[in-house]
Amino acid sequence: MLIMRILLILFLLSNTLFSSCDAQPKTYPKMKSIEVGGMFISWHFEGKKLIVNATAPDKGWVGIGFNPKDDIVHTNLIMAGVDAGKSYLSERYVLGFGNHQSVASLGSEAVVNLLDAKEENGTTSICFAIPCDAKDKFHYDLHEGLTIYLICAFSMEDDLTHHSRMRQHVKIVL
Repeated sequence: MLIMRILLILFLLSNTLFSSCDAQPKTYPKMKSIEVGGMFISWHFEGKKLIVNATAPDKGWVGIGFNPKDDIVHTNLIMAGVDAGKSYLSERYVLGFGNHQSVASLGSEAVVNLLDAKEENGTTSICFAIPCDAKDKFHYDLHEGLTIYLICAFSMEDDLTHHSRMRQHVKIVL
């Protein structure tokens, strides 16, 4: 079991660090990374944007959320994946437990850019860029050195209303 976990982490690490994500600069960035519940997440700053890579061990959506509190409610949630060969991203805001809505439906503008999404070997990998400066109450300032809760989740389905297979909250320093 330990060998399988090490192999999975090495696979996810190589997929994330050397992905085809257009956001990867030509020089090795000051990147931070964590492994959470089978997911591998890495991030770095490029100018006024935070670039996030996430790989999950399933073929459904992958979710990454930002919240200053250890709570799912009031999370700025980015859900992305690949469905029938086409990549998708939905920027959402969690109003209550089990109630996340697109920021557009709440009167805001989506600001996150999907840079890459792929399904390979039973995993889903996403890469997106999010502005560091909050635009409204559905977004948070995300600056280097900030302590924030990262909400990490994935599903075995592409349907964004399908409940997550795994969800964990992790306190990180950006």
